[in-house]
Amino acid sequence: MTTCTCKKDSERMDTSDPYDSYTFIKEIRSGGEGKAILMEKDGVQYICKQRIFESLAEANAGLKEAYTLASIKDENIVKFEEVFLRSIPGDKQIYLCIMLEYCPKGDLLDFLHELVTTTDHSPTHSTTTSNVSDTSSVSSLSGDAGHVSTTHGTPPRSPGDTSPAIVVETGSVCLIRSAKELIKKIIERDISHFQLRHRPSRSSVSLPTENSSGNLHTESNISTTFSDVSMDSLSSPNSHINRSQVFIQKSVLLEWLTQIALGVQALHKERLIHRDLKCENVFITGDDRLKIGDFGLATKNGTGKGRVGTYMYCAPEVLENQPYNRSADIFSLGCIFYELITLKLLVKNKRYFAEEIIADNFDKLSFLADFPQRYSYFGPLVLRMLDKNPSHRPSIETILDKILEVDDEHSIQSKSKLQLENFKGIKRQLSKTDFKEAATILARAFKNDPRYVKLFPADQESSHKHLKDLFYFSVKVMAKNNASIWGYFGTDNKLKSVCLWYNPDKKKEIKFGDIFIGGLTFMTKVGISKAKKGSDMIHAINDIMVKENDEKHWFLAYAGTDDDHRNGGIGSYLTSGVLEWADHSQYKCKTMVFSRDNFPFLQRLGFEVTREVRDQCGIPKNIEAVWILTRNPKPKHLD
Repeated sequence: MTTCTCKKDSERMDTSDPYDSYTFIKEIRSGGEGKAILMEKDGVQYICKQRIFESLAEANAGLKEAYTLASIKDENIVKFEEVFLRSIPGDKQIYLCIMLEYCPKGDLLDFLHELVTTTDHSPTHSTTTSNVSDTSSVSSLSGDAGHVSTTHGTPPRSPGDTSPAIVVETGSVCLIRSAKELIKKIIERDISHFQLRHRPSRSSVSLPTENSSGNLHTESNISTTFSDVSMDSLSSPNSHINRSQVFIQKSVLLEWLTQIALGVQALHKERLIHRDLKCENVFITGDDRLKIGDFGLATKNGTGKGRVGTYMYCAPEVLENQPYNRSADIFSLGCIFYELITLKLLVKNKRYFAEEIIADNFDKLSFLADFPQRYSYFGPLVLRMLDKNPSHRPSIETILDKILEVDDEHSIQSKSKLQLENFKGIKRQLSKTDFKEAATILARAFKNDPRYVKLFPADQESSHKHLKDLFYFSVKVMAKNNASIWGYFGTDNKLKSVCLWYNPDKKKEIKFGDIFIGGLTFMTKVGISKAKKGSDMIHAINDIMVKENDEKHWFLAYAGTDDDHRNGGIGSYLTSGVLEWADHSQYKCKTMVFSRDNFPFLQRLGFEVTREVRDQCGIPKNIEAVWILTRNPKPKHLD
């Protein structure tokens, strides 16, 4: 694609061009879809991400990335300054210029390659050919904050070339010095002793891999199951392997992992999927913070489809061209965490995790062995982030909790960013006089729930009343069975949010008598056919719930918030009391959902999918699956 050339001041005809308010410094990188230019305005440096379009319609479509960036206000996201379109007299092309915060220390991929190159004294290093920016994109992707990512970015380094990647990208002596100084500050070296113990799989499988010349060859790869993996087996006093290992200091590593995760959390709160998370799209500021950039492939509404992104970092469902959601970002984030913790770069080692997982050739034991012993506790977490089943990957909130659990001091410093806002209303347990108001809120909150859309279609006037009657009956039955029913009341003393919990000492089941009475009650209102379908569904739900009665636990039956106050944190605030009790008594919490749309809210509370039920007799066919989510109690910290 033709790239844009910066015009000299004498060649610019339009003196009102916003571009004229900036001073050109130098071109940072040029790629297939544009270029990144370092510019200055009022003493502040910016990156101009410049893209070229053949028509105004195409350029307007290209504004999507700018609008996405402008909507995110977070210190862990590359800051958006402004955007404008340029048309130069005599040139039919349209130039889209997105002005972004400049991150002077480049991207994380280049930095990690510089770190590994500086500290790698192995005899094989001199014979290794590495092309850091050759990340084999599924599509040509545009970058920002100092870089434009391309399918084949920087030229390959010749064998034995130990020049820092930052030199190749910027040619700046200042940046070389700052990179080396940062490496000296954050690096640690240690001797690790560990021994791999695992029983071989019954059969070895052949995994096609790509060698440096681009040809495919086959390597024998021994696969294991997760049950074979024991963290104790990764270290042993009788070890026969002695390695000199390099680490990033713990304090720096925790800060960087937290910063990247908080950036992803900010995106997911906006219902965005980045779709191209990778080290090359994480940038380093002048004060050594990490920020996520390059939103050219971001999509809204929390779902997507299409093979887009960078192959090495893509989730299995993306490679298989299946629908996906924000958990695809979690997979990509797991790849970044792997590189940052182990200092084993995917591009350098030609690792394709999703490809291996799809082919059932992913060796979990070998993967865990890649983690330095001092950071071995991160191995299982990252392994979960790479789970083939998107529903089983941890939420970004769970990932942040796990990072914060590593270090109490770090946790205290960072938890302020995750605290719930202070609400001026009150939360209390509901009395009988509140039940009708609670039923109204629940009926509105669950009107699109797959359980009820077929029984109570939105286009039927009577549906809302029938659904409200159903919840009023359910709330009364749960109250009779000693459930905890909580509500949040605003300053106007109106009920805004409701949650219903089964207590740990209460057996989780729906009594036959309640089902029978409920069926008779609704038969006259909705007809025999709907009443029977509803009764069958309740029986099916009861069968699933009874199977979870193996241990004492809180069970969240319903949680709903009034339409005008949804997504404001009230639901999280309301449920926090029971969750704190559960942590104190070390009880698990469980719940059951019928739509993936409920995952984000529950995952923010610490719930994770632990079981899927499909083709359950009695469950409506429009329901893809029933998911059981579990929240483990947070460990108690002794003073």
